[in-house]
Amino acid sequence: MNDTPGHKNIMATNVNSYSLSSQHPAPKEVLAAYRAHEQAEAACFKLNKHAVMATLRHVGIRRVEVSFDGSGDSGQIEGIAAFNRGGEVPLPDLTLSYNDIPYNQLTPIQHDTKLSEVLEYLSYQALNFDLQGWENNNGAHGTITFDVEAEMIDLTCNTRYIDYSVDAYSY
Repeated sequence: MNDTPGHKNIMATNVNSYSLSSQHPAPKEVLAAYRAHEQAEAACFKLNKHAVMATLRHVGIRRVEVSFDGSGDSGQIEGIAAFNRGGEVPLPDLTLSYNDIPYNQLTPIQHDTKLSEVLEYLSYQALNFDLQGWENNNGAHGTITFDVEAEMIDLTCNTRYIDYSVDAYSY
């Protein structure tokens, strides 16, 4: 325990509360809290996905393509393009409610923000669900497609890597 004035040892005993303690939670408790948070995030993602798809359908958008790129330990959304039956159209400047699960919490917080930001938020979530580390080293790039008619989000990722060939000879 640190005896520095003003220092307190704070430790998570579960995802919703903290206690002052010198005891570390058991690994089983930490894992259970992590899994509960993951489940809450997945449920929240599903709700947000449904709300976005309903909004896009209502304004006549059939597909949204979100491009991403990253390497060297940083990555970002590069662009968002919306399409209706006739081709590419501007993304409407709409405000939409979405739910967020803060770190170490299980209860969602509702935010009102622009549709473009909700699409970006869902895209980063999709990347982190299945491609954690996509932005590291040589990185990756790709497209996240929101298919409104199928109510599906498809992620296509192109991972970069360095390949080399070794030729060895003895004479």
